[in-house]
Amino acid sequence: MGGRHLDSEVGAGRAKAAALCDYLTALWPALPFMGFGFCAAWTALACGTAWLSPGESTGGALTNLLVVVSAATGVTLFLIGALRRRAMTISRPHRLRMTCGVAGLCALVGSVALLMIGPSYLQRALSGYSYEVFQASALLIGVSLSVLYLRLGVIYALLPLRRAILYLCYAQLLAIFVYLSVQVAPKWAPASNSPSLAFMVV
Repeated sequence: MGGRHLDSEVGAGRAKAAALCDYLTALWPALPFMGFGFCAAWTALACGTAWLSPGESTGGALTNLLVVVSAATGVTLFLIGALRRRAMTISRPHRLRMTCGVAGLCALVGSVALLMIGPSYLQRALSGYSYEVFQASALLIGVSLSVLYLRLGVIYALLPLRRAILYLCYAQLLAIFVYLSVQVAPKWAPASNSPSLAFMVV
């Protein structure tokens, strides 16, 4: 009986969430397409600013991050295209939404790991393993981004060309807003030589 009651509560919660999403989408049809803006903002912030620490002057870690994330994203998307018949099973709307939820959580884990292995936090504790953790986190983020891009590609491909371009412009404006919000936010950081709290949260 308890299991059935829990299942009914979960089902009711999902129904309420779906109703809220439908209501917000009815107010602003472009809303489901704004995910691209957040992905673009993440890439611009993570790979375009010295966020690892103020001492990151050479940019070596940022270059490494950009190369590994971009390569992992590109290779994963290539493999999805090469195995398109098998990939069609995850491209169905219900499965792809669930897969994107998992990908989002994986990207979150990778991002937190990148922040935590900085010089202000766990770099000394990890000693010689921080490089391996850095690479693994970048790979995890790259693969996760490829799944999110696949989802965005599927929903954008269903739009007429003019509307797809318009929604892409909206998404880019959102990315610029998020990026500039972090740049002008207070530079307070939880620890010395740490990224600002605003960047870490975003």
